[in-house]
Amino acid sequence: MVLAPQRRKFVIDDNNNKIIIFLLYYFNNCSLAEQIFPDKRFKLAKPLLIRGDKGVGKTFLMQLFSEYLRRTNNPNSFFNVSVTEMVNYYTINNNLNRYTYNDRSSVKEDNTFDGCRPSNVCLNDIGLQTQSFFGQDGKKLVTEFLHARYEIWTQWNIRGHLTTNLSVQQLAKEFADVYGRTVDRLKSYNIIELTGTSRR
Repeated sequence: MVLAPQRRKFVIDDNNNKIIIFLLYYFNNCSLAEQIFPDKRFKLAKPLLIRGDKGVGKTFLMQLFSEYLRRTNNPNSFFNVSVTEMVNYYTINNNLNRYTYNDRSSVKEDNTFDGCRPSNVCLNDIGLQTQSFFGQDGKKLVTEFLHARYEIWTQWNIRGHLTTNLSVQQLAKEFADVYGRTVDRLKSYNIIELTGTSRR
């Protein structure tokens, strides 16, 4: 259904097969998820950070699962947002509430989300904010997003997933701060490596 407008098929191969199995277990709160990659020590309670080279299917995989979870009324459903979309929203509204504490009460089509309570979200392509978007400091806004979503996760167990092209080392360098708080927040994620070449 997601690919129909593009007239494409989703290809499952050695690069994504185990990750798809993990995600199916993970989003359905099945403890078997923690056994798929035993050396990684992934935990059901942690949000996801999916990283890999451009075009390998990180964002698309999260779009597929977002649609699957929505259609099955799964409480782990989430909505996707790009960094550019989030920064554009900030430019217009001078806040990030829609993507942090999820004030989506004015969005009619999102009636599955409670406008008074945060909901699960996936922010796609973090770490590519070295330039300004719409005159705003994208890196600063993503940092604010990370801190707010960490607080939301610890208080309500509501997850803010991430995708990125950067390695963990590159992310640590990109988001380094005087106190090391932002980099330390990255330890709270299941960091999943999606390998392969571009599928575009």
